[in-house]
Formats: sequence, structure tokens, C-alpha cells
Amino acid sequence: MAIVKGKIETLKRIREVLDTNGIHQFTSVAEINSFLQNYEKDRNTILLHEKNHVEEELVEKCTEISVLEMNYKSELEKREGCFTAKTERYKKRFKIHKETKPQELIDKSDRALYMIGYKVLELLFFGIGKYYPGYASQKLKKNWLHKKDQFEKMKLQKESLIAERSSHRLKEQEKIKKVVDDLKPVIAGALGESRVDKELRKLSDSYIVYNDFSFSYNKMFAHRPDARKMYSVQIDHLLISNAGIFILETKNWSKKSIENLNMRSPIQQITRARRALDFYVSNRGNQRQIFKETSHWGKREIPIRNVIVMIHGKPFGEFQFVAIKLVHELLGYLKTFKPVLTDAEVYRLSRFLESIKD
Repeated sequence: MAIVKGKIETLKRIREVLDTNGIHQFTSVAEINSFLQNYEKDRNTILLHEKNHVEEELVEKCTEISVLEMNYKSELEKREGCFTAKTERYKKRFKIHKETKPQELIDKSDRALYMIGYKVLELLFFGIGKYYPGYASQKLKKNWLHKKDQFEKMKLQKESLIAERSSHRLKEQEKIKKVVDDLKPVIAGALGESRVDKELRKLSDSYIVYNDFSFSYNKMFAHRPDARKMYSVQIDHLLISNAGIFILETKNWSKKSIENLNMRSPIQQITRARRALDFYVSNRGNQRQIFKETSHWGKREIPIRNVIVMIHGKPFGEFQFVAIKLVHELLGYLKTFKPVLTDAEVYRLSRFLESIKD
């Protein structure tokens, strides 16, 4: 398997944007695509979950209300029975002691009844007293009616309650979708670069792959006429082998994009990167780091080839300065070139390129 270094640039950009927006649930581009594909389904699942939760609450409240009503009526019946028995007992005592003098009453409670006055007691027990059982059970009744009122309100407001309870999660889903929608072009690039990365890994360990290889121009190169406005280069995949250097630019373009004349030319982009890299590699001082032995044949050349890798389709024809290949054509193309560097020179070249990498 090829020696692969560095992470895919578009994946890093996606991760940075997601982290900036507090989105940490995705661990791969596949999970992001799955989120987009299942977005409406997931929204309906959230609403259904809250609907089921509300309905479960209603069932629980209904059961609770039935128990409270039963407890209240049972307690009321119990207290009414108890109160009736007491009043009957006091009625008998009133009848027995109505003609008796206070000093003749031995029982203290009977004496107290006499002293307070029968008329007051009659009013208490047989007038106001008839409300005593209901008064004593009032707390149970109040709780039962309160719960019943809550239940009725909850039934009437069921739909709005579901919407309210779902709103936070739905807003989170909407926020994530907006961020992901804005990332769609980057995600498409990441998918393409990931496919190329996977394909390059099939090469032998004599190949070294740098994902997201970027470097800055020095002052001399920055002032060249064709690079006045460019001060750095970013290469999707830089491949080093015994056959030289390959600059790989991945484009996950649709057929419509390929035919769109307003799209920025990837050929111009990759040829500028090649010129910038050649400036460093062909420098005599830098070449001494790569080629330890000089040749009487003159200055040795390190071939630098431009390859645009297309994912879904490619334009018709051949083009100057660049090879345009589909993903499945890539490995066969790379293996057609004869070696011009020894393994030791490949290693020193990789060390040199690492030294200029940002």
C-alpha cells in the first residue's frame, strides 16, 4: 500500500465549519449525506416521538385522575359513616342527660356538653356539622379536580404541546441543515478527493502520497508576471514515485458543470501549481539535497506531471500541459511511466518537499 501523509483538505474544512457551529455529531461525509437524505424522515420521527410521549402522559393522567376520584369518594364515604355514627351517639347522650343537673354528670365530656349548651351543640353537630365530612375531604377533592382540569386542558392543547416540545430539536435540525447545505460544494469535493485517496492507497509502498500539500511562494517567484496575485499553492494530492512527481487535482463535477464555460479552469489552476513547484525543485541548491552525485551529462530533471482526476465524467479530447483521467483510469496511467529516480532519491525528494510544505 502507498505511503499516505496528511488529511484531505476539504475534510478539514468541513470539520472546522462544523466545529465552529457547534456540530459534533458527524464523523464522516457519509454520515452528513445520510443526514441530508433522511432530513424529512428525521423531522417526522421527532414529531412522532413527542406525539407518543404526550399521548402516554394523557393516559397516565387519566389513570391518575381515576385513582384520585376513587380515593376521594372512598374517603368521603368513610368520613360520612364515621360522622353519622358520632352524631347518633351524641343524640342519645343529649336525650339521656337533657334533664340531668351538671353536678350529677360523672363523665367529663358529658359535663362539657352540658356546660357549652345544648343549643350550640345542636347547631354544631346537626346544622353546620353536616358539612364536616365534605370539609375534611376537601383536600382530596381539590387535588382530584385540579388534575382533571389539567388533563382537559392538555387534551385541548395536544397539537400545540407537541409542536412546542418538538421546536427545540427541530430548530437544531434546521440549523444543522443550513450549515450542511452551505457546505454542499465542499462535501462534493471531499467525496471526490476521498475516492482518489482510496484509489491511490492501492499503489505499492514505493509511492508517497501527500494529501492537501500546500506551500507559499518566496519573493522571487511571487514577482513573476504569471503569479503577481498568487502567494501560495494548495494541491489536492501530491504523488512522488520513481517516475517523478504527479500533481493531482480532483474535480467532482457534473456533466453540466463540465460543459459550463463560466467554471474556473482547473487546467490554469494546476499549471500554476506545477510552475511554482518546479521553481523549487529545479533550483540548483535544492537539487543538491536530492541528487548527491552530479552527472557529466548535465543537470538532471525531475519530471512534474499534471493530472486532473474527474469523478463522474470528463471533457472530450486531449489538452496541453495536463492529463485528464477518470478515477478508474488513474492507476493504469500512473504506472505507464518509466522510473527516473532511485529509491534513495525518492526518499530525499520527499524530505525536501516536506521541508517547504506549510
